[in-house]
Amino acid sequence: MKAIQFIVDVRSDRDEIAASILRQSRATIDMHIRRKARAAVLGFERPLDAEAFADLDRLHIDVACEQALRAQLGSDAAVREWLRNEMRRARSRRHDRATTRPGLQVHGLNVAVPFLLSAVELTRLSTPVAGRPRWLDNEVRILEDGICSADEITSVLDDVLCGTQMAGRPVVEVGAWPPMPVREALLGWRNQARRHHGLSDDVLPIQAEWRILFEHHRVKVVSAFG
Repeated sequence: MKAIQFIVDVRSDRDEIAASILRQSRATIDMHIRRKARAAVLGFERPLDAEAFADLDRLHIDVACEQALRAQLGSDAAVREWLRNEMRRARSRRHDRATTRPGLQVHGLNVAVPFLLSAVELTRLSTPVAGRPRWLDNEVRILEDGICSADEITSVLDDVLCGTQMAGRPVVEVGAWPPMPVREALLGWRNQARRHHGLSDDVLPIQAEWRILFEHHRVKVVSAFG
């Protein structure tokens, strides 16, 4: 079971509130229909129970992540133990939102482990930090930090990925985040909130990022670590 929250403007009349709830309900239903269709393509007819969710035998991992985990933890046995512990943590978090953020994510049949780069380091952070890009699966996220165009990303990437397991991996897509329409909407909301509450300019910052997607190179977890 999952609780869903809808946002309404209580200053609106009843018809507008009802229409807003119906629109949000429709969007939520459509999202779950798409999720169910994607799961069916992967062979999932129903949600996994806790035991099946934590089963490493079904999962794949990117080969660069495999190599980075082995370098970080020292041996296949240590990686297997770490993965089991983190899968138990991720499984418990599905039922208890207060559980500490796990050090990995499960995306369908794939397990993704977050690292900070410069140098490579396991992390639980959900975003990059200044001077420390974040690598998750086949995505690297870099704070803009004055980078003005996608043309400059290549040279930045060469520096960031030099000596890492992702060095030389072909790039599939480069994009700014948030996208411009979303960024403009966020800026408008932030500026309105600042004016309304009399907040200073350094409150409610919006971090702009570059998100770079690379080719997937996957292997089964049980094949990678025995």
